[in-house]
Amino acid sequence: MKKALIHSLFLLTFISISTPTNAGHLRGGEIGWQCLSNGKFVFHMSLYRECSGIPWSFRNDTLRIHGSTLPNGRTSIVLKPDSVAFLADNSGDQSPKCTSQYGSPDTCPNGDDGSIQKFPYKSDPITIGGIPPATGWHFYYDAPCCRPSGMANLNSTGAMLLRAIMFPTVGNDSTDICYDSSPMFTETPPFNTCRGEKITYNHIVRDFDSDSIVFSWGNPINGPISAPVPLTYRASFSHNNPTPNTLFNLSNIASSLNTETGDITFAVYNRTGRVRYLLVQKAQSWRDGKMIAEVSREFPMLIRDCPRLPNAAYNLPPNFHIPLSLDTNEVYRDTVKAGDFIDHLITVNDFDSTGVGNRMQIVNLKAFGLSFSEDFSDSTLCPNGDSSCAILSPAPTLIGGEFISSDTTMIQTHFRWQTNCSHLAEDSTEKTHYFTFKYFDDHCPIPSFSYRSLAITVQPPNQNCASLTSVGDKKWSIEKNIRAFPNPTKGWVNIVLVELQSNLIIQVYNVHGQLVQEEFYTAAQELQLQLEQPAGLYVLQLISENQASAFVKVLKK
Repeated sequence: MKKALIHSLFLLTFISISTPTNAGHLRGGEIGWQCLSNGKFVFHMSLYRECSGIPWSFRNDTLRIHGSTLPNGRTSIVLKPDSVAFLADNSGDQSPKCTSQYGSPDTCPNGDDGSIQKFPYKSDPITIGGIPPATGWHFYYDAPCCRPSGMANLNSTGAMLLRAIMFPTVGNDSTDICYDSSPMFTETPPFNTCRGEKITYNHIVRDFDSDSIVFSWGNPINGPISAPVPLTYRASFSHNNPTPNTLFNLSNIASSLNTETGDITFAVYNRTGRVRYLLVQKAQSWRDGKMIAEVSREFPMLIRDCPRLPNAAYNLPPNFHIPLSLDTNEVYRDTVKAGDFIDHLITVNDFDSTGVGNRMQIVNLKAFGLSFSEDFSDSTLCPNGDSSCAILSPAPTLIGGEFISSDTTMIQTHFRWQTNCSHLAEDSTEKTHYFTFKYFDDHCPIPSFSYRSLAITVQPPNQNCASLTSVGDKKWSIEKNIRAFPNPTKGWVNIVLVELQSNLIIQVYNVHGQLVQEEFYTAAQELQLQLEQPAGLYVLQLISENQASAFVKVLKK
């Protein structure tokens, strides 16, 4: 243990002094933020460096804030290296994991062309304060030098400028208490892909507040932060057409982006050798019909010639099957009533050989989604606060910090989910839950992969879950008027209202719609509620003196 700690400290020291200045060969990155249970913010940033380029100085850095007004006069946020995440992620080496039957993968320690290293940063917990203007607070990272030249879709590159934007809510809530976590990109971009292969990729964007997410293409930009300048594209390219289309080769598939799921699809057949294209994807979170956050990820895509299979064919992704129909956007869909039990058999197979004797390829399956169990086996371990979440049976194995199902040639597992009324929207109307599956082989130097999205819409049952929304003709905006924290809680919940309520009733319902607790308050604006019930998900109904009603979900652990 002591030797490991000394080694880690030595490694970080080496990284921090590897070059006197931060310089070129940054390949992209993203910014976001999360709310803590104490109402404070933590800002995150990831930077990606090409390992064949200049080393990166992993040390404190700065986000700049720009807007017509500033959060309590704050103009910047200090970001610190997240050394724990860096070391846990193989010192940032994003090289693909594969079996070296066709040669070793590109790796960062070797400085291989196309290998990428990730540097994660985060701020201390902070309070920023104030209300964002209508145009939002813009958080920028202005890279000290230049993107690498030679992007095939751009006229020029310049110094990378990353950005994220925080907008006001419908009720113009103050950020004295953090009211919204931004969407977060959680899956490493596919920096290396093979020529002649159809690629479907998903950045796995998560919004821990369960806000609606809308995806779109973005423009790479250069400074200054007061007036960012979009980069210009070469002929037949644009920000929403960033890879070669059929004008370059009739077999090409032009880039497409599913605005609902975030799936990106394309195929490149033209040219030879290693060719790079720069892409930007945006994710916007919406609440009460209003956009309240926008984050962007800039990332390069290296298209290269990959080794063929023994029969000279391209190595294709495994096959994925679930007994549902694909819609026109290639999304699997299902619609159920709250209370229905879902059981779908998922099959992933790959009959490509490795060229080593009779050995067949290893196939792998990873699953993502806030409505999945945290360990994919215990349906009560729900990251989004629901009382029941989806599982896989048999469950995947924890490998290197990730839950992965693996086997030779074929995997079969059941997607199972006991739905209930907690899976409806806050107003008890239908809600669509999204699940994404990544399936890939172990072919070197670049495993072949693809992603599929599953959208399950849970509708109200034929019998009402509970008459939770029938009190009075008025309904408060939850986000506008109520803050409840910590959430999850061990018992005590602090509730903050924007306006003083002369008389207030709080009713507590379980997931079966049963009233299990009721409290009365006078002259209430900041109050405390002790949940006297066992661990689980509860709906708090707040009823004002004029019979206006609002609802908040609270998870007790």
